Amino acid sequence: MKNSIVSFDNTEVAFEGKSDKDLNRAYWLFKIISYNWLVKISPPFVNTAIALHLPIKGLVKATAFRHFCGGENIDECQKTVELLGNYNIGTILDYSVEGKESEQDFEFGLKQTLATIQKAKGNKYIPFCVFKPSGFARFALLEKINAKLPLSDAEKTEFEKFRTGF
Repeated sequence: MKNSIVSFDNTEVAFEGKSDKDLNRAYWLFKIISYNWLVKISPPFVNTAIALHLPIKGLVKATAFRHFCGGENIDECQKTVELLGNYNIGTILDYSVEGKESEQDFEFGLKQTLATIQKAKGNKYIPFCVFKPSGFARFALLEKINAKLPLSDAEKTEFEKFRTGF
């Protein structure tokens, strides 16, 4: 890692790893997402476009995904982890998925999360990992638990699997 300390008061240091093109792309992305109404209406349109197999994934990947994500899997993220590390910037690995309903999805999410933790272990560029419990259990179940509502026997079994890691 470089010895420079990142300070957003010093934009020359804070953004030295970004090209003018990168900064311009970020400016326009943030300009677009500053329109609250646009952010609110976008997900249904994007989801519909994906469901209709319209070529929207490339646009999403080239804009918001490119700016906020390092890759679609741990291996794809390695280049970003190293690049940011060269500028004394740590990376947060986050297998960010939620809203799934099947046990297979929950088990896969758990495996991916454990893999991010393993990848971070001892890596000076990855100071910690995060996860969303909603990636391992249904929203409806978590809402019931949070509200302290009684669970059915099936929900108790489901919660126990969630609690113990399947």
